Amino acid sequence: MNSRERVLCSLNHIQPDRVPVDLQYTPEIAKILMRHFKTKDIEDVWKGLDVDCRWIGPGYKGPAAKVFPDGSYEGWGGSVWRTVKNSFGSYDDVVKYVADEAETPEDLDRLLRLPDVDDYNYEDIAEGCRRYNDYFLIAGGASMFFYPTMVRNMENILIDMAINPDLAEALFQKSVDWHLKHHERILDAGKGRIDAIQIADDFSTQRGPLFSVEMFRTYFEGFFKLFVDMGKSHGAKIYLHCCGSSYAFIPDLIRWGVEILDPIQISAADMEPGNLKTKFGDRLSFHGGVETQSVLPNGTPDEVRAHVRELIHVLGANGGYILASCHCIQPDVPLENILAMYEPGNRK
Repeated sequence: MNSRERVLCSLNHIQPDRVPVDLQYTPEIAKILMRHFKTKDIEDVWKGLDVDCRWIGPGYKGPAAKVFPDGSYEGWGGSVWRTVKNSFGSYDDVVKYVADEAETPEDLDRLLRLPDVDDYNYEDIAEGCRRYNDYFLIAGGASMFFYPTMVRNMENILIDMAINPDLAEALFQKSVDWHLKHHERILDAGKGRIDAIQIADDFSTQRGPLFSVEMFRTYFEGFFKLFVDMGKSHGAKIYLHCCGSSYAFIPDLIRWGVEILDPIQISAADMEPGNLKTKFGDRLSFHGGVETQSVLPNGTPDEVRAHVRELIHVLGANGGYILASCHCIQPDVPLENILAMYEPGNRK
């Protein structure tokens, strides 16, 4: 059973030869792992940890981003971003939201500067499909809510959803239109070989949803249908990334066609693995689960091993599970804990 067969077996809710695994990480962790495996090629890390999934996407070949004298730069849609450093590494954050002054849908036409999809090299997709033919291939990062929060402050968006629905709908529509065009190109280039297409949208906090289930349905049900129909028309499974407590939305997500839910943030409200598996495990597969706030950074290697085995025992029963961290592995995680997480002995 090769990696692709193993993942597909699990997603069909059949027990594979072992639980399939994925790996997601920050650039700092990538460097640590490549140093450990004595390589400059991240593929050697994936092979060294026996990872079953590969993520593919088009490279960017368009004009370089505008960089300002203070080191900030223009990001997707025209917002200004900067790199913020901490004691472990760095991350990028928005300095100025390009659409924060918008009051009407017409303002968005004036303010937003969305990239041209022709500035992406979709030939990379065909090469990725060829190179990783034996692996489960995940592509994309389609968005109806997350990308809008890159161009308009989330607080303003939530207010719009309550009192200025025309503006909220127009902003979401612009993101969806762009991502439909971009991801159709990705799927076309894959020629049916892409196994899953990702929708990447965080609709929740750790305490619960950002908005009511009724509002979720009002704004996003139609957009989900567009992405789901696009993916399924190319034979791709539908993979949703939604951090936090997504529990309240799961029945609708299943009904709308989502097949894989990530990241299973078990520290969030109502995201207890046993309850998720019991209530939804016959209709939904899970990706993630390994806790990144306390267990991976602060636990001992033995505690990590025990945590991983418990997740496999619960979420991996009768298939339906891809083991991975519930966030990109952060720079504060010790190398020995990463290696403990991926030990072959954990996976049975």
